[in-house]
Amino acid sequence: MMMTASFYPSEVPAKTSWQESDQLLTEVKKLQQDGKLREALAKINKGIRDNGDSPALYSTRASIKLDLKDAKSALKDADKAIGIREDRAPLHSMRAKCLLALKRYDQALKSIDKAIALKPGRANFVAVRSEILDAMGKKTEAKVEREKSLEMEPRTSEGCIQRSDYFLNRGDFDRASQWIDQAIRKDKKNIEAYKQKAHIETKKKNYSKALLIYDQALKIDNSRADLFFRKAEVEGICLMNIKGIEDCDRAIMRKKNDGQYYALRGQLAAQLGRFEEAENDFKRAIELSPKDSLVRSRRADMYLDRKQYEQCIKECSIGYQQNPQSMRLLLIRAKAYEQSGKRKEALADYSKVIKENGGDPYKLFTAKAALEAEMGLNVDAIKDYTDSLKYATSSLKPRVYTERAKLYSKIGKESDAKADRAKAKALSSGFAGDLLRKE
Repeated sequence: MMMTASFYPSEVPAKTSWQESDQLLTEVKKLQQDGKLREALAKINKGIRDNGDSPALYSTRASIKLDLKDAKSALKDADKAIGIREDRAPLHSMRAKCLLALKRYDQALKSIDKAIALKPGRANFVAVRSEILDAMGKKTEAKVEREKSLEMEPRTSEGCIQRSDYFLNRGDFDRASQWIDQAIRKDKKNIEAYKQKAHIETKKKNYSKALLIYDQALKIDNSRADLFFRKAEVEGICLMNIKGIEDCDRAIMRKKNDGQYYALRGQLAAQLGRFEEAENDFKRAIELSPKDSLVRSRRADMYLDRKQYEQCIKECSIGYQQNPQSMRLLLIRAKAYEQSGKRKEALADYSKVIKENGGDPYKLFTAKAALEAEMGLNVDAIKDYTDSLKYATSSLKPRVYTERAKLYSKIGKESDAKADRAKAKALSSGFAGDLLRKE
């Protein structure tokens, strides 16, 4: 009779080092995707101490350090990985990304070329090469490489997500959707793909479809706080505030230390008139994330809606001082200044947002022009209405021409005013013809 092997508990064969590394990488990458970078770093540090001969561990740690904006240390890990396995193309690609972050472009180009030589036909490598050329100021070459990468078929679900993201950032929602559907076909359990798909549908204003996609993702993994948070954001857009608050609570139950979750809950509660509850949520949000501009802007929005302009201005000023890159805070403050009669201050904020390309240019130029018209700055207002025409759709242009015509009349340019009224009428009736060719 054939004997089968049996083991006592103490004799069960241990996992091999590569199996342990593979399991560790899966856990670390999930933490990284969830934005838990410090946890991911601590976990992979231990993995490297236990198994320091794995190039994948060093390369993954380099990726985490890049996310933490520590490119110098990331490069050391990329070099260590290559020192162990010089023939692995992805390791050279990671090194190129580190060098790109350090603005050492010539070396970055050599590294990505090495990756491409080892594994030709990889779309993600060609995309990195395009980024490097773009950073070097070689725009034409970068465009050629970018187009080349778009013609290549990504091998992985992650590659399809990156391709989708490229088109999403350019406003091409249809092609973004095509690629994200392909990402899901390649890996039906890739939560990031479902998140991206829901985000695209939200951009397309297909909110009910976005909510269904979030539900699909939660059936795969209902431990993800970020999924409940994103779903709550869409519910807020749909004025489903009670459901949104419930999903914020589910997000907070799974991750108690994220200020954004409390801030969204506060915003939804405020919209229901539950102001004391909202203030408590915002207080907790700021305790957890005192320098998060989105937390501050949500609270400032509440004050603006309640016409508490001084508190709104104060909240925006604190947030903007902490994060001068936040144009949203400046825009909210501009509206609060305007509503409270502080027109000069509002004008300064609108000008700053326009200069930094911090929002919808049509809305910004028309808001600034309307304010200037109220202040009697007619020439400045005409200039801003003219600038707004570059970004206005056909349906919006009649209003701009009508407002500009009024200002031309005020400064005695009646022939220009008459021309603008004619353009407004022509557009409204659908017969613009030659009137707009010189605009």
